[in-house]
Amino acid sequence: MKRMLLLIMLLTGALSFIKAQTDTSGIEITIIDSYITPELPHKFVLSFFTSDSCTASLNIENKYKYKVTEKPSDTHKIEVDISRLKFDSLVIHYTVTAKDRKGAESSQSFEVTLSDESLLVKNRDLNLFNVCCIGGVFFGLPSPGLILKDGASYASWSKEIPLFSFYSGGYNYPAGYIGAEYKYIPKFSAKHQLALGYKQVFQLPVIEFVSPGVNYFTNFLGKNGISFETSIGLFRFYNIFTVYTRYRFNQFLGDEKTHYHEFSVGLYSNFFSLNL
Repeated sequence: MKRMLLLIMLLTGALSFIKAQTDTSGIEITIIDSYITPELPHKFVLSFFTSDSCTASLNIENKYKYKVTEKPSDTHKIEVDISRLKFDSLVIHYTVTAKDRKGAESSQSFEVTLSDESLLVKNRDLNLFNVCCIGGVFFGLPSPGLILKDGASYASWSKEIPLFSFYSGGYNYPAGYIGAEYKYIPKFSAKHQLALGYKQVFQLPVIEFVSPGVNYFTNFLGKNGISFETSIGLFRFYNIFTVYTRYRFNQFLGDEKTHYHEFSVGLYSNFFSLNL
């Protein structure tokens, strides 16, 4: 009987010791939002609560690591642009790790589903090809315009290509850019014109931007001029192009009477621009 009691006591002590070694309360992680936005650029939006104040980090597919919260808190949120990340499955596995003030870590794993199959590696090359083809077609379209001079009107076609873009912060639009433009006016005295100019870009909350600019142009026949313009960015599509409308005052140098007004509609994109 004594031996039996001794054996029970030893087993109880051993189980208590094992439990003490393996039972860690840790920090509980409660997910609030976990989804991928359907619109471009695709973003993984994650927010969660923790049962205690802590710092937190995110690990996506054991490849992409991010800091979520650097100062102890019990509410956490992060948005990750995943448009450039590579995935092999529509189901993405991610791990949230919480670290308390003593340095103890608690981790939990979760899943989220991709909203766009084009993010898969096997579809990425095809998607890039499609984007380039569609982008090339749209970008190659000339901009229609209307020339007003001495009471007469002339139709025009032009194409501007931003050559150098200057960024001061943010990536939606540059702070300014240098662009080259070729213009063809079939029934005008100066049918062919080439311009080089600088445009300053001011982003606005209601529309996309307002862009004043100045250009130096030539008609290839020894007659040169200067022009002043204002462009208004109306809206974006495919997250690449911006539809704009433009007014320009053109003045040939050396003759105050040879000036004309120009109105046009076009597409802006820094697709071929060198970003500085």
